[in-house]
Amino acid sequence: MNLKYIVVVGLLLFVSVVYPQGKNKQSIISSGNYYYGEAVAFDEREAEDRAMDKLLQGISVTVTSQFQTKVEETETDLKQSVQSIVNSYAGATLKNVQTIVTPRDGGQVEVFRYISKDEV
Repeated sequence: MNLKYIVVVGLLLFVSVVYPQGKNKQSIISSGNYYYGEAVAFDEREAEDRAMDKLLQGISVTVTSQFQTKVEETETDLKQSVQSIVNSYAGATLKNVQTIVTPRDGGQVEVFRYISKDEV
């Protein structure tokens, strides 16, 4: 009876620790309300960096464009040219990035990083 109690309590602890992370991760991905990135590596810091890179890639890049028209007129000739200039940039201050770290088989670590789109 004592062993049965320990097994039941151990199972409940295992499910309460592992299951919410998996469900939370899936709900984050399926909601469409978050930017996220995930990575697996043997080194946790490397996995964190890769996950953050993927998260940042998910954030859109602002693209601006402008047209410049140049007209040159001489007594005998008229030259007109149009030049298109495209600028792109990305900038964001990321606060409240959440992280879920999950140990994997073989000594690897999975890192899942996410942030609400409203916070970017």
